[in-house]
Amino acid sequence: MSSLLTNNSAMVALQTLKTINKNMGEVQNQISTGKRIATARDNAALWGISTTMQTDVTGFKAISESLSLGSATLSVGRDAAETITSLLDQMKGKIVAAQEDNVDRNKIQTDVDALRVQIATVTDAAQFNGLNLLQGREQVQILSSLNRTVSDAGVPTVTDDQIRFNKQDLTRTAGSLDATSGTVTGVTALTATNAAAQTQTMTATTGTTADAAGEGGFDFRIALASGNIDITIDTTQGMSVNDLAAEIRASVQAEIDGNAALAGFTVSGDGAEVILTGNGFDNFTTSLQGNGTGAVVGGIGEQTATAVDAFSLAFDTEIVAGQGYQINVAGLDNPIIYQATATDTVATVASALAAAVNTAGAAIGVTARVGDPADPAADPTLVRVAYSGSDPANREISSASANESTANGGLFALEAIDVSTKEGAENALAAIEGLIQTAISAAAAFGSAQGRIQTQTEFVSKLMDGFTSGIGVLVDADMEAASARLQALQVQQQLGIQALSIANQSPQNILALFR
Repeated sequence: MSSLLTNNSAMVALQTLKTINKNMGEVQNQISTGKRIATARDNAALWGISTTMQTDVTGFKAISESLSLGSATLSVGRDAAETITSLLDQMKGKIVAAQEDNVDRNKIQTDVDALRVQIATVTDAAQFNGLNLLQGREQVQILSSLNRTVSDAGVPTVTDDQIRFNKQDLTRTAGSLDATSGTVTGVTALTATNAAAQTQTMTATTGTTADAAGEGGFDFRIALASGNIDITIDTTQGMSVNDLAAEIRASVQAEIDGNAALAGFTVSGDGAEVILTGNGFDNFTTSLQGNGTGAVVGGIGEQTATAVDAFSLAFDTEIVAGQGYQINVAGLDNPIIYQATATDTVATVASALAAAVNTAGAAIGVTARVGDPADPAADPTLVRVAYSGSDPANREISSASANESTANGGLFALEAIDVSTKEGAENALAAIEGLIQTAISAAAAFGSAQGRIQTQTEFVSKLMDGFTSGIGVLVDADMEAASARLQALQVQQQLGIQALSIANQSPQNILALFR
């Protein structure tokens, strides 16, 4: 049925043309923007995901800049620590030269003073954008990542990750303990213990010869917790006791020089006297055996032991950042102080205190170890401090702790180096090695942190590429498909217009009925 009022064919053609035009508009928008989903109206879910990921990419770009800044700062600190290590190495050469008797030690001391000033200059100048990693022990944090999680309820949570490392103090400042902040509970005070048999002395008391004909010699035994060390001394008929003692001293010295188990032991004595001195930690006994009986041979007196005071500092509490620990050693101008950081444990504080005692105490014969004397690994929270030698007179060690403190500078012992005297040169040689190791450890710590930053930087770069690629998969338009579809829609549009034109001509055909 034909109607003048309703043209169904034209309406159908018009709706088809509208759909074609709408589709053509979408394709033209994809071609102009390059995106299949440009707004939330196009696809709310995918647009939300892609926008979230894009904000993460923006965040990681900022993180990449933070990592670059951190790497540059660490590079300055590492270079400075390596330079200080080189300067300390040069100073060690001067100190070694000062061991000779036929040198001008005052001139060498002038060189040492110049190197000390240069080290201070390097330490003060080692800053990047105002941050000096060689002053203080505070923790430094560098933003390294963003972590996004979604709960079971669909609530998103974003947390950050940090690369953390501590400053490495290479200053020469003396530390202090703030007693007003309150004593740390659970820290056992230093207590004196008797480290028996630290010095063994043998002296000829009867007879004048070591009658060893046909015996093939004597065995001098040093008994340690780690095992026995036997030294064989060849003898001859009629050897004097003095000569036998000299043979023992020479053989023991050779064993000390070549046996790590005897590190810290010394042998001395004159005439028929043989004195073996321990390092203040290892209990030991000695014996001279002959005739295969294991008995002490006539002509060599029984051993006499002189006790040496040793001290222990035990921790039984958790470490909190800012807490300070102090060891006062008689003979040192300043106390040994260590301020704990956020990453410290009881074991690391104990180790740091022992290292500081060894560095500062080398000049007066004070040494420290961590752990039980028989098994150092058994208790890494125990600090033991001892004086070398056999005379503990006027020697005192005590401890203190407080909630806040300022620790000694890592190169604090550098102030005491003085090679103008023979004794000072010997003490300096003992101290310089610890200072070199402190600088090496600082450079190594910075290098390790810088390596982590480099690895993270490379990962963040790959992560941003992955995110960008994922976002493209979600929202980018397929340009080849869009181009082909545009061509098809253009043809459909032309056909739609033609169809609508034909449909609009239908009412005119009715006029022919009225002619």
